[in-house]
Amino acid sequence: MSELEKIDWPQILDRLEKLATSEMGRSQLRKTEALDKPSSALDSLQIISEFQAVIELGQRPFMESLDLYSTWFTRLEKRANLKTLELKDIRHFCIEALALHEILGNLSSPWIVHYQKQILPAEEPLSAIDNLMTPDGQIRNDASKELFRLYKEKESLGRDIQLLLDQLVTQHELEGILQDRYVTTREGRWVLPIKSGMQSRFAGIIHASSQSKQTVFMEPKEVVLQNNRLRELEVAIEEEIERLLKDLTEYLSSIADEIKQTKEVMKECDIRFAQAHLANQMQASSPLFTENEIELIEVRHPVFVLKHEQVVANNVKLNIRERILLLSGPNAGGKTVLLKAIGLAAQMARCGLPICAQPGSKLPFFSPLTVA
Repeated sequence: MSELEKIDWPQILDRLEKLATSEMGRSQLRKTEALDKPSSALDSLQIISEFQAVIELGQRPFMESLDLYSTWFTRLEKRANLKTLELKDIRHFCIEALALHEILGNLSSPWIVHYQKQILPAEEPLSAIDNLMTPDGQIRNDASKELFRLYKEKESLGRDIQLLLDQLVTQHELEGILQDRYVTTREGRWVLPIKSGMQSRFAGIIHASSQSKQTVFMEPKEVVLQNNRLRELEVAIEEEIERLLKDLTEYLSSIADEIKQTKEVMKECDIRFAQAHLANQMQASSPLFTENEIELIEVRHPVFVLKHEQVVANNVKLNIRERILLLSGPNAGGKTVLLKAIGLAAQMARCGLPICAQPGSKLPFFSPLTVA
């Protein structure tokens, strides 16, 4: 058992990481360690206090998009053409960045403003993505004038081919040749279902056969030219989509640094919101740091508070004149709980976290912290 396990520190970290909305945040919170100096801890306490003020407004943004960040950002840095699935993830990232920017904009406290200023204005990249594809990842037919024209021509030509095939199906001379009276497609070309063994009596090109081998799917010679043009249009559509994806990838690559910075801010905010939530759940407060005095007002063991169990609050005061803390009482009388509560207060304070005690509590910045 490590020293910090003796005072239930891992249980605090377990609760803390569950309050994050991203694995990035949870991973960082699992590794929470003491800060290097009191001023760093005081900065952290001030930041958490400001994030508590955001939560009091009834707002807690999510940073779930960070979990997929590395998969698409690696390709973005390499300027590899992004796929629609990756663009969906980037879109999610932009939406969460916008929400965070808007929520932080409700307060003008120093650290909140500091974080908000570093967030990418995501309206432009979000608009660029939405102009290319729908929210579910489908390329828009009108993503460009050329793409719209190609789709319209393909649609019109498809109708013409289908009309011609429908006319062929109704011809009496095909009565004994057709397996069924419908038209379909195989390999991207319009075809008719011809009875196996009858293909020599039908002028056209075989493209496939049914699993039962009772039917062959043939392209009538009357629609070969139209089908060729249809295939040309499909290729042109694919090329235009690739061009649009390339252009969007290049644009997003040009703001990669801003995206990366926004990711860092979102991760930090996810951590700070989790810490602020924990402070609220513990009814915690920011301590004051002193050189050689401990005064903990109504200190409680935070794990009991988090579990909503009955816990006795204690006042602890130690200074140059009163240097010994003497605890006595029956077994299971709360002596160990109080010692752990004091140890956790010291550990949380040195990690820049509010402690489970009343405002006005003070203690030294312990470095290192020894648990015997």
